[in-house]
Amino acid sequence: MSPRIHFVWLTRWPDRLLNWSHNFVWPRGLVLVRSLVATGTAVTLAATPINTLFYRSKNFPNGIICSDGMVNTISLFCRLDSSYLVLGKLAVIAVLLVAISGYSPRIMGILHWYVTFSFVSTSPVPDGGDHLALVIATLILPVSLVDSRRWAWGDDPPSSSSWWIVASFTQLAGLIQTLFVYFHSSIAKFGVEEWADGTALWYWSRQNVFGFPGYLREITDKIFSLGWVVGSFTYGVLVLEFYLGLSVFMRWQWKAVAFVLGILFHLIIALTLGLISFAFSAWGLLVLAFGYAFRQSLMYRVASSYKD
Repeated sequence: MSPRIHFVWLTRWPDRLLNWSHNFVWPRGLVLVRSLVATGTAVTLAATPINTLFYRSKNFPNGIICSDGMVNTISLFCRLDSSYLVLGKLAVIAVLLVAISGYSPRIMGILHWYVTFSFVSTSPVPDGGDHLALVIATLILPVSLVDSRRWAWGDDPPSSSSWWIVASFTQLAGLIQTLFVYFHSSIAKFGVEEWADGTALWYWSRQNVFGFPGYLREITDKIFSLGWVVGSFTYGVLVLEFYLGLSVFMRWQWKAVAFVLGILFHLIIALTLGLISFAFSAWGLLVLAFGYAFRQSLMYRVASSYKD
């Protein structure tokens, strides 16, 4: 390659990357990601008493984990006196509500990450959905820092803006995270005897804390008393999670299918097992990873219907 050709290639690749980003990124999808994740955290905080969020025990007499130097330095709840935890909780909910609205994505992106970090890193009781919420808030933080709009639900960023390139790498990070979450979840379950032999959902359906609610128990007990039903549902979960992880490498049409199946999957889990905050975090991850593919598929179907 001659020096001139090499120089031309170097000067053109940013434009090519920008053009690719326009096809890969769904701007309002990224806003939806933050709104979903922030909603899940807000629901957890609003629906859970402060004494449960910061459960006092022998290891944590104040109910707050502040053993890490970094946490002690920047976490909101470590900076507050224990008597002001309720006010801190209300302040966090207020920040999350503004983040959900899409106002000032640059400022609210930082604050959303901060309050999510403050809760997850200091509460003794966060679950997998809360940790996933923090991971997603971290993934979308860079794209917030380059977003100077007043309202994220308004017009898209300028077509020449570096926002598009940062957003494309953010979505790539979302795909990698999706691969890790679902592929690992599926493979790891095979190492658990109850999942490997197809009986896991029988135990989950009768679990006192996360089992099916009482108004469904009579029906589910009858359904899950049939071995082939339990086995089908149990292995069906494993296959679906495997597909959701593997679809990261598939064409956009299959990503769109994965998006729909994933949304329905976590909706069913939320309604039957009560994992509501986890559902919002999972929906946010699915929108981040596959939302653009679903939108592209929808637009393709609409265009095809007009042609017909």
